[in-house]
Amino acid sequence: MIKHLCFWACTALSLSAAAQTAMPQTDIYILDLAYNNGKFTASNVKPVANKNGYENQPYFTPDGEKLYYVAAPAGGKTDVWLYDVRSGKRQQVTKTPKEAEYSPKAYGQQGNFTVIRVEENEKDQHLFEYSEYGKPQRNLLPEQHLVGYYNFLTPSKVATFILPEPFTLELFNIENEARTILTAKVGRCFQYLSRENQILYIDKSNTDQFQIKAWDFKTNSSKTIAATLEGEEDFCTMNDGSLLMGHKGKLYRLEWKNNPNASWQKIADLTALGINNFYRLVLSPQNNKLALVNYTGEKP
Repeated sequence: MIKHLCFWACTALSLSAAAQTAMPQTDIYILDLAYNNGKFTASNVKPVANKNGYENQPYFTPDGEKLYYVAAPAGGKTDVWLYDVRSGKRQQVTKTPKEAEYSPKAYGQQGNFTVIRVEENEKDQHLFEYSEYGKPQRNLLPEQHLVGYYNFLTPSKVATFILPEPFTLELFNIENEARTILTAKVGRCFQYLSRENQILYIDKSNTDQFQIKAWDFKTNSSKTIAATLEGEEDFCTMNDGSLLMGHKGKLYRLEWKNNPNASWQKIADLTALGINNFYRLVLSPQNNKLALVNYTGEKP
């Protein structure tokens, strides 16, 4: 099966602005996702944390056994936490009262991870590598001070969402910071499809209807895949290449490959499991676990 990297990024628009205002109340849940006899089943919902405050940006480790996420108490700054999927135990990885970390992802072979780090001045946002023990190792793009979101194509090549508006999707070589601007007016969610050598991303040029597009590195051009569900911009990719997206407590799937006329199909009603509004969903590499962020009121 085709392997895809399922990406979750950090706080919408400006992380530094978020650092100066109250964080929204969000909660991460993890559930089992099974496919049998042509039907998907969602079950066994569990909360990742039982704390008041902000929990967001889940990301599975490559073995699917643990889940990175960030959390902040009411009025505090975010730190990185690690959740053990099997035992349910949680471990705080970073303790940085002056800086805030977002969007943790496993990186390299030594247990290290990467984050977007909002600096003490609450203006600069850097892509940082940390050790498995939560110690900062290096700024991977020292000349870039407004990195919002990111996704690695290889250990040395990274796609990034760069602030400010019009919010550009840019490719960097971290060895020499060679930079290529791919497109503008993009959303926070984008994923690399290694087999196809494409990046799927959200085109927000039309604010009335967002589009999922694919940037093809072979042709250096993009094509439209499908419109998003109304008001949504977060998606992840299954191992067969299909897309998952949530809307009003329901989980939808788009089998777009080899089907240009594909439409979103509802595969699970999560409201029956107590999840009424969610976004920022991510699949385990084995596709048998789904983590998502539940929210109340308006979407953060």
